[in-house]
Amino acid sequence: MKNTFFLLLLFPFILQAQQGANRESFKFNGQSIIGDTKEQVITAIGKPDKVSKDFNEMDDVAVDKFHYGGSILWFERGRLVSWTIKDERVFLVYNDLTIKVGEPAKILEKPFPKAYEGQNSSGRLSVRLQLSSSVITGEEGLIDEFINFYIDPVSLNIEEIILSSY
Repeated sequence: MKNTFFLLLLFPFILQAQQGANRESFKFNGQSIIGDTKEQVITAIGKPDKVSKDFNEMDDVAVDKFHYGGSILWFERGRLVSWTIKDERVFLVYNDLTIKVGEPAKILEKPFPKAYEGQNSSGRLSVRLQLSSSVITGEEGLIDEFINFYIDPVSLNIEEIILSSY
């Protein structure tokens, strides 16, 4: 029990599942591209500034990375699996809300009240959404997906948006 309490203190945020938030609800630059091939992504949002290669040791798979300014899209097995948004050139759309780096984090309060309420001032500020479609079967088993909105502690603006899976 004591160890569980200690581990909870290490988390810089409080995780709250958000009803209605799923991977299909978020559009990258207004386009539904998660799971798309590299060719489909280029058709939807344009040619990347740079392409690089990496390796995901955890999944033992090659990774292609598309760079759009400071933002990166990750492809595994030819499909888009993750992204990191770090500049204003790239944005997310959730329903009618456009979410950009540099916007006040307060814009997340209305669409994601539970997650917004769970942000914490210890460590890096963030609003974390576990996507409702996150229990999907991957080649290696079940996958959990999250969108993290990292917040600058001084300006309280969104500084980074990450779609990740575990």
